Amino acid sequence: MAVEMAKLSMWLTTVAKDRPFSFLDHAIKPGDSLLGIWSFDQLRHLHFDPATGRDHSRSFAGFIDGRDAISRLEELLDEALDLRTQVQELPSHSLADVTRKAELNRSSEQKLAVLAAIADLLSGAALTTAGESNPARRLTEVSDTDLDAIGELLTSLGTVSEASVLERVHQRARQRLDAARPAAAPSRRPLHWPTAFPEVFARTDQQVSRFDAMVGNPPFIGGQKITGAAGSDYRDYLVQWIADGTRGSADLVAYFFLNATKLAKSLGYLATNTIAQGDTSRVGLSQLVDAGWRIHRAVSSVGWPGQTSLEIAKCWISADEWQGQSILDGRIVNGIDEMLYPISRSGWRKQRLACNADQSFQGSIILGEGFIITPEEAQTFINNDPYNEDILFPYLGGEDLNQSPTQSAPRWVINFFDWPEEKARQYPECFGIVERKVRPQRSTNNVRTRRDYWWQYGARASTLYSAISNLDRIIAISQVSKTVMPVFVPTGQVLSVTTIVFAYDDDFHLGVLSSGFHFRWVVRYASSMRTDTRYTPSDVFETFVQPPYSDAVNDTARNMDEFRRQLMVNEWIGLTTLYNRIHDPTNQDQPIRQMRALHRDLDHAVRAAYDWDDLNLDHGFHTVRGAGVRYTFAPEAADEILDRLLELNRDCYRVEVAAGLHDNRVATTNTDLGGLFAPSDDPAEDMTTDTEPESEPDEPDGEQDP
Repeated sequence: MAVEMAKLSMWLTTVAKDRPFSFLDHAIKPGDSLLGIWSFDQLRHLHFDPATGRDHSRSFAGFIDGRDAISRLEELLDEALDLRTQVQELPSHSLADVTRKAELNRSSEQKLAVLAAIADLLSGAALTTAGESNPARRLTEVSDTDLDAIGELLTSLGTVSEASVLERVHQRARQRLDAARPAAAPSRRPLHWPTAFPEVFARTDQQVSRFDAMVGNPPFIGGQKITGAAGSDYRDYLVQWIADGTRGSADLVAYFFLNATKLAKSLGYLATNTIAQGDTSRVGLSQLVDAGWRIHRAVSSVGWPGQTSLEIAKCWISADEWQGQSILDGRIVNGIDEMLYPISRSGWRKQRLACNADQSFQGSIILGEGFIITPEEAQTFINNDPYNEDILFPYLGGEDLNQSPTQSAPRWVINFFDWPEEKARQYPECFGIVERKVRPQRSTNNVRTRRDYWWQYGARASTLYSAISNLDRIIAISQVSKTVMPVFVPTGQVLSVTTIVFAYDDDFHLGVLSSGFHFRWVVRYASSMRTDTRYTPSDVFETFVQPPYSDAVNDTARNMDEFRRQLMVNEWIGLTTLYNRIHDPTNQDQPIRQMRALHRDLDHAVRAAYDWDDLNLDHGFHTVRGAGVRYTFAPEAADEILDRLLELNRDCYRVEVAAGLHDNRVATTNTDLGGLFAPSDDPAEDMTTDTEPESEPDEPDGEQDP
């Protein structure tokens, strides 16, 4: 369908009533462009990894030695190339020209079909072995089992048995390609670039040719949705053969960027703006940059026309040294890094710091709406049985932080902690609700511990509650929002997964986290959810170097917090509405002007705490990437601050490494999945992410192809 639509579009654009439509069958091809081979060397050495195939001895049924088989492959390629060259050189002035081109193309396709069938076998072998414990060895073992079939096919060329042998090879490849394909997914049809466009990928002067450029809008889908949509074998293949073994919850679009580097000398792609964020950046653009590719132009984030909830990025990238200017978001910069920011002065990439460990947390994933009750229901249960007070708590979410003038929880929740079932049943009224409403939902969950321990939360975040057990108040921020502003909230309540919690109760830390310094670090290193900022503690807080304690920061933050709380109650507005007014240049109400002054004073106090008084912050209304117009310091000051913070991260990390604080460190998230839970049968079952929503715990939401 895509091919026919492309032809029709070109016909509508180029139609001339005195000329036949140009012949395009040789130039427009359908197929899975990630799954196919990218080099004729993969065919020459009959191995998906040509380097391994080159070193591996082979024998072929029906041939004296392997060289005769390779010679026949080369002959097929030469014959097909000659026919394709004629197709390209013939004009399309008349219907006879077009007819002749079609005949030549059919002849070339017949020869290329043999090579494509062999390539299907190679791709199928790579697909089915990518998830093995030793994929390289298993790939060679599986490839060796295909040698007899390949030899028989090459022997049959030009004989009456060619068609039947070719069909058997197709069936063998099809069984492999579709073995673990999800039922709802289409049949896998690899696009083998060398056989689709042999004139581009044939050797010339002992050099492997590639496309000069690739331009496109590849599909995007959240990294944790790839397995469900395409299969676990397909996901393993992407990691092993496209990402060179680099794992991470990367959006599908990152693999198209990586694959393009095997096929072209430059690329210009649209992508979801998460291409420059988190795992998607680490798997995709980071590897391109490390391999020497140069991002010479980019638009970091712009709305997709007609969809206000979708942000995309645009990237121009070259394998060759770029001689022109680098342009980011319309301004000239010294260079562009893998997160589509100006290249830092130090060239350092942020690292998680031991000094910030175990201070920031994500709230509980309750995983079941049946746990949630109204305040009135909670009071009734407590009146019926005072012991129910042990298990009933206010339930505070990220939206409550931003919308409620007092940051109060509008809901309550039943919480059985990590208790065994026998203890939980001692609260029969509440246990009965959970058994009736939550148990059926959990019974189909694909995580065993969540099925077996259905009366407990999906992820209790026990480390969070342990860390704040001695505090009366803590600092919290909504995980996803445009506001990006922390507030104090009382402990003694269940905090939702949509909240990020900092285990501090003092005004100094509230001031640092409310400052423009922290906000710019968040915008720089957090990911996004549609058009909102998504705060991830591991990427943001754990890498953010805080200044030494300062009385000025402490006192200014206390004044700001007290004034803000009173203002929100007086106006009966939440943080979102308040900060929309603060960032609105047309709003000159006295309380709003006072709030701006308090934030300006806070930034100056934090600047002094860092001992950076030489910086001119130049506060005003400035456009901030991904956040629109905000009252904050100038972009030039922000660039310098980000550079200095990154250098502090480098210096702090090196000191910690020298002190042995990062020896054998295992990366973890602060969302506790088990605690006293029995171990899972499948290690993958006990994995979660710090972006996991309650409504879809096993498949976090991701941007979709527009």
